[in-house]
Amino acid sequence: MLPDSVAATLSSGDSAQGKSGSESFPLALERLSARSDNGSLVQAIFRVPQSAATSKQLRSGGVVSVELPNRSAPNAITVPAPAVMWGDKPGQAAVFVLDQAGKLQRRPVQAGTAVQREGRVTVSQGLT
Repeated sequence: MLPDSVAATLSSGDSAQGKSGSESFPLALERLSARSDNGSLVQAIFRVPQSAATSKQLRSGGVVSVELPNRSAPNAITVPAPAVMWGDKPGQAAVFVLDQAGKLQRRPVQAGTAVQREGRVTVSQGLT
């Protein structure tokens, strides 16, 4: 089940990453429900490639974690939230990086305002 706002960014065939225990495997979005359930949740059906299903011992009806691609910032990277020093305006921040010579430098970045899964923050500008 996905929120309407997330489902609206997806279409059939989109790829995702599945995880069951310590095993990861590719997924493909097969279809989205045409209606919302429980207020604003949309059912998403993902297909597991046959090779992944047999090698990972996945069973029909099993529960797996699904990681969707970040479509809002395709070239963005993430950093641990404690590494971000927030500025005065939303999204304005700085991080410390080591340059090629091994010297520590403060670098201004454009960061997302929400902490993502596993305590990370998306940085869309300022880092490569």
